Amino acid sequence: GSVTAPDIDNGDTTPPAPATNLVVSNDGLTLSGRGEPGATVEVRNDQGQVVVTGTVQPGGDFTVQLPSSVADGSSLQVTLTDAAGNTSQPSSVLTPDLAAPLQPTDLVLSEGISLTGSAEPGARVNVHDASGNLIGSAIAEPDGTFTLTLDPIQANGENLATTRDAR
Repeated sequence: GSVTAPDIDNGDTTPPAPATNLVVSNDGLTLSGRGEPGATVEVRNDQGQVVVTGTVQPGGDFTVQLPSSVADGSSLQVTLTDAAGNTSQPSSVLTPDLAAPLQPTDLVLSEGISLTGSAEPGARVNVHDASGNLIGSAIAEPDGTFTLTLDPIQANGENLATTRDAR
């Protein structure tokens, strides 16, 4: 006997080319790029969760609105899936880091001169006295720890304020 292979869809088994020209807007809310017209755009965060989907327009361009939660300097993965269900290799794009670092924690002041603690790695930690004068500054290490020396020494129960700046 003979068997006839079924004609599935249009026989398209070729995945779309990966998305190109990926650009995240400066405010972190829009991702645009180019891809196969009609393909479904899927954007995943660095945990692999889908954060938004869209469709490539007939001219090959697409634009999707991103949730503000992904504007933290992380990487997004973009895949394109055609009508036959073929998915492209992922393309990645970095988001701007608009997330303010957390306040420094685990602060320990030794002998009024040496302040240690934890902060976002690479963040600058500034210490100001009650009058607002900068009296110490340091960059947090890759493991998040920092040590800075206060000048002048603060040993009379003064209130100190720590602030941090993003990388």
